[in-house]
Amino acid sequence: MSTVARVALVLHAALSGRFVTHGFGLAPMETMHWVPSLHSGVEQVAGAYQRLLVEHALPTKMVTGATLAVAGDALAQRRTQPNADSTTGNVVPYDVPRAASFAVFDGCYRALQHAAFPVLTTHLQGTLLGGLAASALVLVAPTSDGTTV
Repeated sequence: MSTVARVALVLHAALSGRFVTHGFGLAPMETMHWVPSLHSGVEQVAGAYQRLLVEHALPTKMVTGATLAVAGDALAQRRTQPNADSTTGNVVPYDVPRAASFAVFDGCYRALQHAAFPVLTTHLQGTLLGGLAASALVLVAPTSDGTTV
């Protein structure tokens, strides 16, 4: 099974709550004779996800971002578009191209973050913004007569 498929299955399990994880495999809860507690199930899903992040960081981040973007867009479409068009009474269909564009954009953005954040955290370490903030505070420091510079 591909990494993308594994990430998608783990995310589906986490979001639906209808599956129990066994390593990287998933089994429907209805077929389980003994279902672990919710806490144990969450720990299993989180553990599987953490392993995917370590072993396949970039694809895991991209699939996670795309999945969350599509889920957010689905909620937004449901919230902003009524079930039926008020003028015709026709059901408004789910806008698949819009959701796909969110998935592609977010997946690409995660790849950019994956490459950029290590460089940013290594070289900046808060000194750039800290220096700018200190300069700004000096510029607006009050003087002895109560005015600011």
